[in-house]
Amino acid sequence: MARIFTLMCARMRAWRRWRRWQRLQRLQRLRALPAVFVTVALEASLAACTTPQERAARAQAEAAQMMTIYGPACARLGYAVQSDAWRNCVIALSTKDDLQHYGPPAGYYGPGYWRDGWWSPYW
Repeated sequence: MARIFTLMCARMRAWRRWRRWQRLQRLQRLRALPAVFVTVALEASLAACTTPQERAARAQAEAAQMMTIYGPACARLGYAVQSDAWRNCVIALSTKDDLQHYGPPAGYYGPGYWRDGWWSPYW
């Protein structure tokens, strides 16, 4: 009988040790949580602090990059450089490349609601 009691006490001690360790882990996670929130809030506030001039400069830089990448291809296709048709070709090629790289946007019901997404063809 004493041996069973000793085994039960050992199990209780092990269980209490495990619960204490679990509480400490939870406390450490909770202590780190405010730092994560502060970091995310700071990054979001700094990203929102761009001025209209900075946004316009970034858009101009993106347009210049698109023209250097896709401009020669549109010129080889026969469009006159710096014409409206050439600009439309540059935008179309850029959009096509983005769609191939990132995929089509997820619709209202999520990615491929009716085909190849959440529902399989043989649902």
